[in-house]
Amino acid sequence: VALLLGVSLDHGLPHRYVPDDTAVRCALGIAQDLTGGQVPLTEALFPPDGRYTTYPMLLPDLDLLALGGRFAVGLVLGEWSDSGSFKAAVFEDPGLAWMPARLVSWFMGLVVAFGIYRAARELRRDRHEAALAALLVGSSLLLVQYAHTARPWATMMGFGALTLWTSLRLRRRRNLRAVLAPFACAALAAASFQVGLAFLAFPVVALALAFTRRGVSLGSDGSDEVKEAFTCGIA
Repeated sequence: VALLLGVSLDHGLPHRYVPDDTAVRCALGIAQDLTGGQVPLTEALFPPDGRYTTYPMLLPDLDLLALGGRFAVGLVLGEWSDSGSFKAAVFEDPGLAWMPARLVSWFMGLVVAFGIYRAARELRRDRHEAALAALLVGSSLLLVQYAHTARPWATMMGFGALTLWTSLRLRRRRNLRAVLAPFACAALAAASFQVGLAFLAFPVVALALAFTRRGVSLGSDGSDEVKEAFTCGIA
C-alpha cells in the first residue's frame, strides 16, 4: 500500500495541476508571517477565522510542520542559508513546498489502511483477512488520488478510519481513555474538513449500543452479531 500510494508522488511538479491548493498556500502564508515577525506562533497556528482560510486549520498546520522539516534539511545540506533564500528557492521551484505537503497526504493514506486493518482485527478477523481489508482500501482509486494531492481528504479519512477502529474497540475496552479516543479522532477528522463531523456517528452509536440489550456493556454476550452488522453497515 505504501508503494502504491507513493508511486509518482511528484507528478506534475514543479507545476500544480490541482487548483485546490488552499492548505499549502495557507502553510506558506503562515511561514511568511512567522519568519517576518508579523504574528506570534499561537496566533499563526490558531488564527482568527478568515485570516488564511475559511477551512479548518489542521492540514495547513501539518503542512507547515512538513515545510519546516524541508527547510531544516535544506539548511543542513547547504541548499539555502536563511528563510529569505528558502522563499526565493520556493518561488523558483514550487515543488519544494508542494512535495512535503503531498508526503503528509501520503502518510495519512497509510493511516487509513492501518485504521481499517485494526478495525478488521477488532471484528475478530485473522491477520490475513485484516490485511486484505487494508489492501482493498489502500488500493482504492479514490484513496490513491487523495494521497497524491495536498488536499484535506486523505487526512480526514485517516482520522475517520482511526475513529472506526477505536469505536469498535469499545466492545472490549470501556475505560475513560478508550471512550475518549474515538471522540478525539473524530474531532481531528472534523478539524481536517468540516464533513469529518459525520465520523462522530461511530462513537455515538458504539456507546448507544453499549447500553442496549438489557443495559449490558459492550463485548458482553447476546448482541455482538447485531453490533458488528450495524457498525459494518455504517462503514
